Amino acid sequence: MREPIKLTLDGHERLLAKRDELSLLRKASLERVKAARKFCDFREDVTYMELVREHERLEQTYLQIEDALSDAELIDEVDSDVIGIGSVVEIRELPDEPTETYRLVEAAEADMVNGSISIVSPLGAQLKGKQAGDRVVIRVQGEEIEFEIVEIKM
Repeated sequence: MREPIKLTLDGHERLLAKRDELSLLRKASLERVKAARKFCDFREDVTYMELVREHERLEQTYLQIEDALSDAELIDEVDSDVIGIGSVVEIRELPDEPTETYRLVEAAEADMVNGSISIVSPLGAQLKGKQAGDRVVIRVQGEEIEFEIVEIKM
C-alpha cells in the first residue's frame, strides 16, 4: 500500500476543478473519435489516429488526477519553523537577487507559475527540513545556484 498524497486545501480544490474540466474534455474527445471512426480507413487515416492519441492523453491525465484525489490526505496550514509540505518559504538567490516566495507541495499539485513547487523538485528537496537563515545549493545544467532561506511564512 502506498503512502497517501498530501495536498493543501487549495491544491485539492485546483485538482477537483481540473478533473471536472478534463471530464468534459474527455467526453467531447470521445465524440470526435466516434465521429471520425465512421468516415475513416483505419490503416491510413492520420486525423483519426491523432484524435485517438489526444483522447488517450486526456484519459491518462484524468486517471492520474483521480488516483491522486482518491489517495489524498488534506493538510492544514503549516505552523513550523522547519520547512515541509505546505510551508510557504521566502528565498533569495545569492548573492543579491530579489526574494521569491513559494509553497512546497506534493508533485501532484505543483504549479510554479502560481507559486507552488514540488517537495521532490531539486529546490524543494533541498529546502525540506531547513530553517530560516539556512542556505541551500542546487545544480541546474551543471551550474551550482545558492539560495538563502529568508523566511518561513505561516
